[in-house]
Amino acid sequence: APIEWIALAITSGAEVLIKAPASSPDFCQDFCDLLQKEFPISCTTSYALGEPDSIVAFGTDKSMQSLKLQYPGSHFCGYGHRFSIAVCDALSVDAAAVATDIVAYDTQGCMAPVGIFVLGDEQAFAAKLAYELAVLQQKRPCGRQDPFTGPELRRRKAIASIAGRELCGENWSVLSLPISAFEPTALTRTACLYAVSS
Repeated sequence: APIEWIALAITSGAEVLIKAPASSPDFCQDFCDLLQKEFPISCTTSYALGEPDSIVAFGTDKSMQSLKLQYPGSHFCGYGHRFSIAVCDALSVDAAAVATDIVAYDTQGCMAPVGIFVLGDEQAFAAKLAYELAVLQQKRPCGRQDPFTGPELRRRKAIASIAGRELCGENWSVLSLPISAFEPTALTRTACLYAVSS
């Protein structure tokens, strides 16, 4: 995700400063070294960022709050919650695209949707999504599954079987759940759908 923001900033003509993680700055520094030949970009591990016009930050909620306080004059765009959701219109959203987002990281990481809020015919969308996950399982088999998520997966499947709907295959699940069962945590290749009206 930060690479996309860097590309957007560079192509807008902005001068870019990357604050690399102090514990592992090598990737960021190597990335900057390659781009410095063509673009105004630099890298630092220092927490002193000068007077930036804008800050795009990824990290903990505590880090986001600290940056807002330290740089009150900067336009701030922070990603600190570490989870994503998707809002889909069942008639117009491509289920294959949503399945690709789920499979890309086995529903792990902050860019994978932990909840998919579906407008319209949620059951039809669930069936399309289940089909696409089954197809992708053949092309890109699921990676290692964390055994500690087993109890939570069983709990959500139980809720889906009682109060929603459950479509499952080899290493994937599409669970239609009531909105009251929303949890901001991801489970490996598990799409949690919530029907919403707006």
